[in-house]
Amino acid sequence: MRWVCDLPGLYDFIALVVLDAPDDFPVLDYRAAEDQLNLERAFAELREGLGFVEKRETEPELHDRLHSVLNAALSAYQSGNRVAGAHLLQDFQGAIFSANQDSHDSP
Repeated sequence: MRWVCDLPGLYDFIALVVLDAPDDFPVLDYRAAEDQLNLERAFAELREGLGFVEKRETEPELHDRLHSVLNAALSAYQSGNRVAGAHLLQDFQGAIFSANQDSHDSP
């Protein structure tokens, strides 16, 4: 079951990950065990959510940069640096929503 179903949902999900990563994800009784979040599942969902981000002709390298920042955030969390991981996810969020504010309503 997907956590992110649209661009505003991606915005909200990034906030959830910033607050709960790397190991404080809530257990939700309405989600199956395989749908509960952990660090790897959260980042897999963030990668899937990039499908809602449109490439812009004015910034063709946006997706490469987003993947790079996302990978750096995951590495920071995995190495125990929660603050750096959160800051990188906030950079990730800023890059997505500042790049898409002309074509999408900001949440």
